[in-house]
Amino acid sequence: MTAGADALGRARVALGAVFLLRTTPLLAAFHIPFLADTIPLLGWPDGHAHFMPFIPALPDALLAALCVARTLAAVAFMIGVRARAAGLLAGGLGYLTVLQDPARFFTTHHVIFLGTMLLACTDAVSACALRPGRPRSPASSAWLIRAWVASIYVWAAIAKLRPDWFDGRTFALLAREGQLRPFVASTLLATDTRRCVIACCVVATELALAPLLLIPRTRRAGLVLAIAFHLGLEWAASPDLFGWAMIALLLAFLDLNEPSSGHSAGASG
Repeated sequence: MTAGADALGRARVALGAVFLLRTTPLLAAFHIPFLADTIPLLGWPDGHAHFMPFIPALPDALLAALCVARTLAAVAFMIGVRARAAGLLAGGLGYLTVLQDPARFFTTHHVIFLGTMLLACTDAVSACALRPGRPRSPASSAWLIRAWVASIYVWAAIAKLRPDWFDGRTFALLAREGQLRPFVASTLLATDTRRCVIACCVVATELALAPLLLIPRTRRAGLVLAIAFHLGLEWAASPDLFGWAMIALLLAFLDLNEPSSGHSAGASG
């Protein structure tokens, strides 16, 4: 297997699974509130008119058909059957169908749909697939996905560089609206000082993750920190399936064929 492609292939399978979990009723039995709109499929016509600039309004019958086509394309992308075309189709239809109702479109959708399309453009389609595609450029494929994932952390930190984040008001608002686990709101974020400290720690972590993940010597430490960060957020607030989508994308950094810096230094010595 081509070095680098296997990590991308694992990321493709994992993100494809998250795609299906977020857009179909596979988890309906668990009655998760933010997945209520996935029945029968995410973006399914509800009989009400919606308006989104630059996105054509589709007839209900066509929209329903495209939701089904999106799901089939996501399955093909995940299992690796014509994954390049399937991923581009699934991501594109994801935007088209969900943006019919802008109120249903969240950051999680954007990360899943764009991540699917980007992985489809790389050598992720050449590994962990029922019908592997021909590898083209493993190195640039890996760097494309890794740079994009790292940029998500950078932009997330930049978006928080504002007074209402650093003084803890954002956490206080989330707690009042019931967006945080009761234990977190009543204990970890119970005082202004604690909210300020945790707010600063979140921004510092996001800013640190980009270089940690991109530099080979610190990549494994970055992966551990990133996964712990997302699991912590899922426990504290359960922000949609965003954390799971990010963990799926982080698999692109876990290349078992890529020697660690210490091993490389020893070999060269």
